[in-house]
Amino acid sequence: PRSTLFPYTTLFRSNVPQAMNTELISWAAQQLADDPRFATAMTLNVYRGMTGHDPLNPLSENPSEYENLLIGYEIQQKFFEETSVSFIDSNFNLKHLITAIAKSPYYRLTNIAPETDDLRKLQYAGIGTGRLLTPEMLHRKIEAVFGVPWRESDRDQLLSTRSYRILYGGIDSDDVTQRITSPNGIMANVQWRMANAMACRVTARDLAIPQQERRLFKFVEQSFQPLDDNGFEVAGAIAATKANIQFLHQHILGEEISIDDPEIETTYQLFFETWQESKAQVASEEISRFLPGSCRGERDLITDEEFPEEQRIREDREGTVRAWMAVVTYLLADYRFLHE
Repeated sequence: PRSTLFPYTTLFRSNVPQAMNTELISWAAQQLADDPRFATAMTLNVYRGMTGHDPLNPLSENPSEYENLLIGYEIQQKFFEETSVSFIDSNFNLKHLITAIAKSPYYRLTNIAPETDDLRKLQYAGIGTGRLLTPEMLHRKIEAVFGVPWRESDRDQLLSTRSYRILYGGIDSDDVTQRITSPNGIMANVQWRMANAMACRVTARDLAIPQQERRLFKFVEQSFQPLDDNGFEVAGAIAATKANIQFLHQHILGEEISIDDPEIETTYQLFFETWQESKAQVASEEISRFLPGSCRGERDLITDEEFPEEQRIREDREGTVRAWMAVVTYLLADYRFLHE
């Protein structure tokens, strides 16, 4: 019966040296490790885990792309072969394998020169990561940036199967075992939902605490407006606003850009236009001067303790809180935050 149900068990045991019969697992592990394909399989698994990509396949629906894809494929296969050999030489040290891949262009390269033609870019396919963060990775990144995760009703939205974990391409290792690595329409909506929800949650609360303790708004106050009541520019407020935008680009997106970079001006225009519109709508009573309950700055983000009465932010008469919410939403929905 054993040989009928498990036809390879008897064959496998027949190849085991008599002295190793009591240590089958150790013997089998050594046989696997001695096979060069084991090192190759480990290299490919670590590569997939770190880059989020499968190895290149030169076969394409477009025959004209084959030659250029083949060049990238051959270069990548040579890298896998050399890395596998070095993994074996390191006595199967996993740290060595991770380091080798992390130092390679397949993990480190961020972009290709814009003037590179399309066919030439095919030769570089597979180089660089650019992977969509999994729900678990995005959850940890949000918490690292803001000190708190995306959580509503005591439920982590990106970790709970009752919320967005499955909708955002995650798995439950039961009914859903294959991750979605390319965003679809539902996932794009989850991204915007997250960006809006987190901007609402953190903005007023960060502005409500002393400036030196803030994570986000280290250079501005709620009262800082780019124009005075007569419509003249307030140079100090504008400079502080742009300095804070520069800081947010670094803190949220991890990019170091100069204060005169076009990205800063683009983000500032978003702040300015949202501020103008919000202030006008509050003045005309199109919207309430009070912030929605979940967007108010009344409790500490981390400890959940109530702020002293004089610190709390419930109103947004000037429109600056809503303007900063728009900026935070804009940055959280950026490709560079959602991918790595």
